[in-house]
Amino acid sequence: MTKSERGGVAIVHQLFDAIEGGDATRLRTLTTSQCTMWHNYSDVETAFADMIPKLAAFRDSLAELQYAERTYVATLDGAIGTHRLCASSHSGVKVRIPVAVRVTIESNRIRHIAEYLDPAALAPLMQPPQD
Repeated sequence: MTKSERGGVAIVHQLFDAIEGGDATRLRTLTTSQCTMWHNYSDVETAFADMIPKLAAFRDSLAELQYAERTYVATLDGAIGTHRLCASSHSGVKVRIPVAVRVTIESNRIRHIAEYLDPAALAPLMQPPQD
């Protein structure tokens, strides 16, 4: 494995660390200005820059967010792998969602993210608090 291939795995870890921490500035520095994101459930490419405020709002809506059980493998142009999105709402609802990702890296910055998850698994987090 080359140094740049190992670097791809490190960059993917940095990406999810930044999302966990709600660090929009770090997300912008990790990605190219043309970075796009694709989700399996919509089959639509979205500019990652447009996703950053949504990711920040998602993080702010949660009591806790962690990307656990991370297993990424270097590829020639980035990394592929899995993790669990572990989150809890302010009302105490918890989820552990398996996620697969494929990240393409260009000049040490993320160019494309493909994310595979079941969006219905996020629904419990979006429920209003029960009295």
